[in-house]
Amino acid sequence: MHPQPLSRRRFLQAAATLAAVNVMPARAAVREPQSKLGSDELAGLDALGQAELVRQKKISPLELVDSAIARIEKYDPAVNSIITRAFEQARKRASQPSPAGPFAGVPFLVKDLEPVAGVRQTFGSGAFKSNVAMYTSEVILRMERA
Repeated sequence: MHPQPLSRRRFLQAAATLAAVNVMPARAAVREPQSKLGSDELAGLDALGQAELVRQKKISPLELVDSAIARIEKYDPAVNSIITRAFEQARKRASQPSPAGPFAGVPFLVKDLEPVAGVRQTFGSGAFKSNVAMYTSEVILRMERA
C-alpha cells in the first residue's frame, strides 16, 4: 500500500506542525491530547492562538506538545524533515511552569543549524551525526523566554 500524496495544503499544515516542537533521537510513545480540540484543529491555529488557549486554561502546554508529537508521527514519514527528536525533553519542559510571554506554553521546532545544549546537531550532514551542541544559541534562548 502506497501512502497517499500530500496536497499542498496538507504539506504546509505538516510543515507548520513540524515547526511546533523541539525534537530528539529517541522515539517516544505517542499520546493524544486530552483536550476537546482535535490535533488537526490545533494545527490550524498559529502560535498566538495556541498561547491564548493556554492562557484561558482550555489546554495545557503538555497537551499542545502531545498534539504536535502526534502530528509529527503522522506526517513526518512522508515529509522526512525531523532529524533529531527530543520528545521527552519537550514533554518535561511543558510540564514545568511557563514563563510569562506572548507564546507561553507553545512548543516549537529548532532547525538543525541552531545549537541547543545537550541535543544532537548534525547541520544536516552525516559527517556530524554524533555531534552534540555544547551551548544553546541566543536565538533559541530568546524563543524559550517568549
